[in-house]
Amino acid sequence: MRREKEEIRVLIVRRGFGGKDKIRYKTMKRVVSEVSMFDEYDPLKSSESEIDVYSKEIKEFQPDLLVSCSSGATVICHLAKKGIWKGSTWIVSTRTSPPKLYESLPRDLPTLFSQGIRDGVPPQHFIRNVRPKMSRCEVVSFEGGHDAIELFENEKLVRG
Repeated sequence: MRREKEEIRVLIVRRGFGGKDKIRYKTMKRVVSEVSMFDEYDPLKSSESEIDVYSKEIKEFQPDLLVSCSSGATVICHLAKKGIWKGSTWIVSTRTSPPKLYESLPRDLPTLFSQGIRDGVPPQHFIRNVRPKMSRCEVVSFEGGHDAIELFENEKLVRG
């Protein structure tokens, strides 16, 4: 049975997530009522230099959930460390960011890490090193690799 769109506002960190032509974005658009993601980003800019742009978007869009994939997680980490983002967070396929950055996330940040079992950083890293340091953290593994296609295809992320 297909669920109706939830009344939820999602801000997607563009870095690492891919464009609006990718299945990750298309699936998010199908399953939630409002999605915001910048069309362009400069891959040469550091993730920390994107803080001002996302800080403004958080204030204007007022998302319920912040989502990242791959290197976009570093943007979330910087936003959380600076106290700009304190809400629900979903970090998918975090391979390119330094583990110490995740370990410095606020203890009470509600965070879901989704890692493919064939990704460069195994889910066990988060289970052993991150979850014990965070009071509101869950780690979910899925069949697949870094591109997380298996997680997003056929709307698997919304199945109960």
